[in-house]
Amino acid sequence: MLIVVGLFWAGFLSAQSIKPSEKANFSLSPLVDLEASAVQNQHQSSTCWSFSSLAFFESELLRMKRPVVNLSEMFVVAEIPLAEDLESIWSGAVPAAS
Repeated sequence: MLIVVGLFWAGFLSAQSIKPSEKANFSLSPLVDLEASAVQNQHQSSTCWSFSSLAFFESELLRMKRPVVNLSEMFVVAEIPLAEDLESIWSGAVPAAS
């Protein structure tokens, strides 16, 4: 274990000793430029799951050459039933809304 830590530390120190001017000059070019939907601010709503899911769907539509859409994250959040509602729906006590 001590040998592994020593080798890691030696590699870390040698990597830190390279000056920026000594680094190789190269440039990166994109192979594929995929369109993506714009980044949106969820503020402090704790709904990152909704924002990320709909951003994926919007980006997939762009990839499939469909029109640009802006889906409503908060509509999805408001329409997801609470766990208690699901239990009553599954038990048949409350009819499911159509």
